[in-house]
Amino acid sequence: MKKIFFTVTLILNSYLALCLPARILFDFEENTNGWNILEGLSAQATVEQSKDNFTQGNGSLKFSAQFPGEAGIKVNINENWTTYQSLSFDMVVVETPVSQIKFFMYLKDKEWLWYQTKEQYVKYGTTKVLINISGSSLDLVPGGHKKPWNQYSGEQVREIGIKFLCNEKQNFTVYIDNFKLSPVLFSSLKVNKTEVPLYEKFEISFKTPLYFQNPFDPDCIAIDCYFTSPSGKQIIVPSFFYQDFYFAGPGTKGQDNLQPQGYPEWKIRFAPTETGTYKYKIVATINSGEETVSTQLMSFKAIPGSKLGFVRVSKKDNRYFEFDNGVFFYPIGHNIRSLNDNRYSQLFNRPLAAQSGTINFETWIVDMKNNRENFFETWMAAWWLAIEWKKGYGFYEGLGRYELRNAWKLDWILELAEKSGIYIQLLIINHGSVSTFCDQEWQDSPYNIKNGGFLNSPEEFFTDERAKTLFKKRLRYIIARWSYSPNIFSWELVNEMNLIGSSRDFYRTPVLAQWYAEMGDYLAQIDPNRHMITGHYTILYDSDVFKLSQVDYVLTNAYYDVRGGNIVDTLKNIVNFNARFNKPHFVSEYGGNWNAGPEALIEADLHNGIWAGAHLPFAAVPLFWWHNFIEDKNLYYHYKALAQYLGDIDRVKENFEPKTIAISGENTEKIKSLCLANQEKAIVWIYGQDRLKRPPAENDGPLTKNNQCTIEGLTQGDYMIEFWDTYSGKIMDKKKKQNIDKLSFQLPEINRDFAIKIYKLSQT
Repeated sequence: MKKIFFTVTLILNSYLALCLPARILFDFEENTNGWNILEGLSAQATVEQSKDNFTQGNGSLKFSAQFPGEAGIKVNINENWTTYQSLSFDMVVVETPVSQIKFFMYLKDKEWLWYQTKEQYVKYGTTKVLINISGSSLDLVPGGHKKPWNQYSGEQVREIGIKFLCNEKQNFTVYIDNFKLSPVLFSSLKVNKTEVPLYEKFEISFKTPLYFQNPFDPDCIAIDCYFTSPSGKQIIVPSFFYQDFYFAGPGTKGQDNLQPQGYPEWKIRFAPTETGTYKYKIVATINSGEETVSTQLMSFKAIPGSKLGFVRVSKKDNRYFEFDNGVFFYPIGHNIRSLNDNRYSQLFNRPLAAQSGTINFETWIVDMKNNRENFFETWMAAWWLAIEWKKGYGFYEGLGRYELRNAWKLDWILELAEKSGIYIQLLIINHGSVSTFCDQEWQDSPYNIKNGGFLNSPEEFFTDERAKTLFKKRLRYIIARWSYSPNIFSWELVNEMNLIGSSRDFYRTPVLAQWYAEMGDYLAQIDPNRHMITGHYTILYDSDVFKLSQVDYVLTNAYYDVRGGNIVDTLKNIVNFNARFNKPHFVSEYGGNWNAGPEALIEADLHNGIWAGAHLPFAAVPLFWWHNFIEDKNLYYHYKALAQYLGDIDRVKENFEPKTIAISGENTEKIKSLCLANQEKAIVWIYGQDRLKRPPAENDGPLTKNNQCTIEGLTQGDYMIEFWDTYSGKIMDKKKKQNIDKLSFQLPEINRDFAIKIYKLSQT
C-alpha cells in the first residue's frame, strides 16, 4: 500500500508548524507490496510480510537467505522520481552476522539501464540507508554500461532492488521498512567562488521548493553544511533563511527606503582557515530527525590571502588582542549603538543626524577609514538591528521568526566594514529589552506573557528553559549568518547587566553567571570560528560573569559626575579596578555623564578620553558614546591624530607597564601625565588637570613653560624624544638626548596637551 505521510511538530509558542511532506513508498503494513526474490542467484532466499521489527507503522518486510552466495529482492514499478532528492529505507538486523555480509541497492531506468550504490557492510541493529537520487547524485554508478546517472534518469524508474553478498556459510535474516522518497530540497545551488582566500567568505546559495511554516526553527528544518578541512578537521556550519533587499533611494527622517527583491533562499557562509581543498556536503534534517536529505560531496580550494584571521586574546600578553597569525590588534573607534540617538537630539537641540537611514553608514565608514578608525560597537536593539521582537512592531513577526530586513542591513554594514578594515563589537541583548526600570522595553517583549509570550518577568528570560531554548535558536541564526566574518570582533551577549530585570539587585544573583556559562558553552559548540564573548556593566563590579572562562574580556562605562569629576581620573580608576579579572578590558561608553553635560565638556572628553585611554593599559581606546556629535561637528580628526601617533606600536611586543615620570618647574601641581614604558621606550601624555572641561582656546596661557621632564629606569644609551601635537597627529619637535643615569629633557612651551614618544636609538 502506498500513501502520503505528513508530520507536524509542536513548537514552543504552541503553534502548529507543517513541515516536510515525505512520501512513504512502501510500508509493508499488509503485504510485501510487490517485492519478490531476485531470481537466478546462488543463495536460497525467502521474503514475506512480518509484524516484527518494524520501524514505523505495524509491519515490515522479512528477508531470509542461506549463504554463501548472492541473494536479493526486487520490485517492479513505473514512476517519475525527478522531483525527489533522496530515497531511504530502514534495515533491522536482530542477530549479529557470523561473518561479513555486504549489500547494495540498484535502480533500473526507462532503458532498463542498471545503476547501483557502493557496497556496504550489514550492521547489527537498525541502519537507515540514504541514497541521493537527484540528477547530480554520485551515489548511483552505472553497471554494465557507461552512461552516468543524470537529471533525466529518474523520469521513469522501472525496477528497484537490494542485493546481499556473503562468501561464508550462514543463515541471515533482515527486516526492511519505511521506504521513503524525499522531495528535492536543494535546487539552484551556486557558490560565490571556487577559490577562496584565507579568512574570506565562501558562500553557498540555494533554494528549496518546499514550504516551511517556520524556516527559522531548526526543529522544523535544520540545514547544516559539513566541511572537511585539508587537515581532516570537520566543521559544521548552519545555514540560514535569506531574503535580499535593496535601497530604493535615500530614506527620510531616519527611516530606510528598503525594498525586497528576488526569491527567498538559503545561504551558507564559511571562512576557510587552512590552505588546500575543502570538501563539503549539505545535510537537511526535518522534524528533529524524522527526515534527512543530503547533497553529494562537493569541494572548493582555499588559497593564501591578505587577511590576518580572527581576533583573539593575545597568547603572549592577556591584557591585549591579536589576530590568528599573532599580529597585534589595538581597536580605535567609537560607539555607534544605532543610527540616531534621540536623547542626543533632545539634549543638544539638534535634528537627528542620519536623516537618510542606514545608507548613512556609507559616509560614516568612509570617514572612519580615512581617519584610521578600525572599530565600533553597534546594537541588535528592537529599534535598530534586532531580528526578534513583538509581532506588529515594525516588520517583526514575534517569537522564533526573524526580521530579515534588519538582518540584511547588518549584512550590508558588515560588508562595508570588511572592505574598510573595520571591526564590529556586536551587542545581541540590549539592557532595556529585559528591564522594567531603566530604558524599559519589557512591555513590548515577545517573551512577555502580556504580548502572547510565556514569561511573567524579565528575570525569567535568564532562567526559563523555553526562553533559553528560543534564545539559542536565535544565536544559531546569528552564527549561521555572521560568524564567517573575522570583522565580527565579538559577541557582546548583554550590556549594562546591572540595569536588567525588575529588581535593581538582580545582577547580584548568580543567575547571570550561570546563564552566561550556558550560552558561552553553546556558542563554543556552534560558532566554527570561536569569536570572543563579552558582557558589560555601567559600574565597577566584581562580577562572577567576568570570572568565567567563557567570557574573554571585560567592558564597562566611564560616565562620571561632571560637577566634580573628570574623564581621566575616571579611566585611571577603571584600569585599577578591572585589573583583578586578569583579562583584556576597555571602556565601551563614555562622554560626560549618562545624560551628557555641557557641549564644551563633551567635546573635550572625546579628545581627552582617547588620549588618556591610549596611555593606560586598556586593550582598546575608550569608545565615545555620542556618535552623532562626532558626525555633526566633524570630529573624526581626533582619531586620526591618535592613530598616527601610535603608528605601529605593538603593545604586546613592547610589554609596556604604567610608569610615573617627574615634572619640575613652574605650575607643576596642574601639569599631569600618563606614561607607559619598558626599558627602552616610553609613550607619554601631558595634560592640564584644570583644562579637562573644554577644548583649548588660542588665548589660553601656556600649559608648560620652563618645565623639565625626568624618566628613570631606562637603559643607558642615546634616545630620540619626539613631541607630538595631539590635534594634528604630527611631530612638533624632536631632540636627541643621552641617558646615563636618568633621562631628563626640557618640555616645549605649549598651551594644550601634547604627547611624547621616547625610544632608544640603535647602535651602529
